[in-house]
Amino acid sequence: MSLRKSTRIMPLILQFQTKSKERYVLQWILTLMQVHAYCMNVYSKVILWIIHIPIIKSAQLLPMNNNVKIRSNFFDPIPWTVLIFTVLTDQATKWLIIDNLAVGESLPATGFFRFTHAWNTGTAFSLFQGYGDILTWVSLAAVAVLTWIYSSIKNPPWVLRV
Repeated sequence: MSLRKSTRIMPLILQFQTKSKERYVLQWILTLMQVHAYCMNVYSKVILWIIHIPIIKSAQLLPMNNNVKIRSNFFDPIPWTVLIFTVLTDQATKWLIIDNLAVGESLPATGFFRFTHAWNTGTAFSLFQGYGDILTWVSLAAVAVLTWIYSSIKNPPWVLRV
């Protein structure tokens, strides 16, 4: 299957091209976009499959009595314990590094595994540096949405609880 037949975007973009070099660059970009879309599609199907099986199994175990009261997932201790442990560990390691290493210093100086004091105002791999306020609000919104989704699931499987 050619690239033109495999996407609907390609004919629209090729109408505005003037140079063959631009055409190859756009073809590479579209090919990468298609590979990314395919990988995301496979990834989402795998995640849904992994989550779907425990949900079906737990739904089959639910009692048929309508008088049974199911408590809210918001007060489930497992996610709160994981959250508190993660935040405390993160803050403790940051405090230890800031207190004991100068900026750019590594401990140990060589080797495969080492701690290095570096500042990153962006996300992973220094993406979106300088957008700290926006990243904070986006992260808080994502956590709020995920908390709402989690609390709306009745009797979640253990995979979702962790």
